[in-house]
Amino acid sequence: METSVQTKVCIKCGEDKELEKFQIHRSSGNRRNVCHECQRLQKREYTRTQNKELVSKRKKEWTERNKEKIKEYTKRYYELNSERMNEYQKRFRTENPEIVKERKRRYYQSNKEQINLKTKKYFEENKEHLVKKQKEYYENNKDWISEINKEYRLKNQERLQQYFKEYGEKYKDKISKKSKKYYLKNREELIKKSREYNLKNSEKVFETRKKYRELNREKLSEGKRNHYLENPEPYILRSLKRLKRLREPQKPKWSNPELIRRIYLKMIRLREEGYNVSVDHIIPLNGKEVWGLHIETNLRIIDRLENTSKGNRFKSCSDSELPLNELELDPSFLEDL
Repeated sequence: METSVQTKVCIKCGEDKELEKFQIHRSSGNRRNVCHECQRLQKREYTRTQNKELVSKRKKEWTERNKEKIKEYTKRYYELNSERMNEYQKRFRTENPEIVKERKRRYYQSNKEQINLKTKKYFEENKEHLVKKQKEYYENNKDWISEINKEYRLKNQERLQQYFKEYGEKYKDKISKKSKKYYLKNREELIKKSREYNLKNSEKVFETRKKYRELNREKLSEGKRNHYLENPEPYILRSLKRLKRLREPQKPKWSNPELIRRIYLKMIRLREEGYNVSVDHIIPLNGKEVWGLHIETNLRIIDRLENTSKGNRFKSCSDSELPLNELELDPSFLEDL
């Protein structure tokens, strides 16, 4: 009888152990012949070495079948042991920061898309609350945050420069689009802040700009030239305005800026090929008898000397007697509109 036997020999390790160290068999009700320790080692060997993939697959299948059951059990267990578990987790995180960091990294890498979608959705649903909370936190910890950021930047200056350089090259269009959108949305506020900063730090701003111009002379020159080639119209009109040849161009809202731009670009191309040409307003903008409009149907490309000698003079005539405009001379301007 079990009551008369106080010990039992394990057939696995051969040691004589107390009965409590042997599990009771479910079907027979008798004690097993293998002790707890040997059973545990046997199970570990079976799951970790011999049949790792099979056990993993079975566990996964069982977990999929019993999701709700596991969730309910975990929740109930946590409620009953919340203090003990919190204390254990806190102690583990403190003692093993590298392990925790590695686990988080692995989890993020394997669930990246899901986490990003979840975060984005949560932010969209709670945007106002989160922004308000962030602002409050920043206001309460402004000095501390500023100091921490400054220390971090100084400590990682080279790495940050390299990172931002690579990021800027990789997402150039995205950054440009986002910056433009933000600027248009907050234009007045940004201009006001910029003016205030410039007034406060005028000497510093002057020195910074001077230094930048000296270091990037060729880049700035190239940038200005490219901008002029892409947008010649405002430059030419500004030049004429400075020479007091016209006051303010009559440019109605219904004019076509793209066609006007194409005409001026053609003029630039012809100049680069060696032709001495300029854009002429058929009906002068500031004539003595009549004022024309700065629209695509009032523009033509003619010799610069002819344009200069014409000035603001205009000989009255019917529409059929007017010189042909550039769109009539070159219909290719109307392509791809």
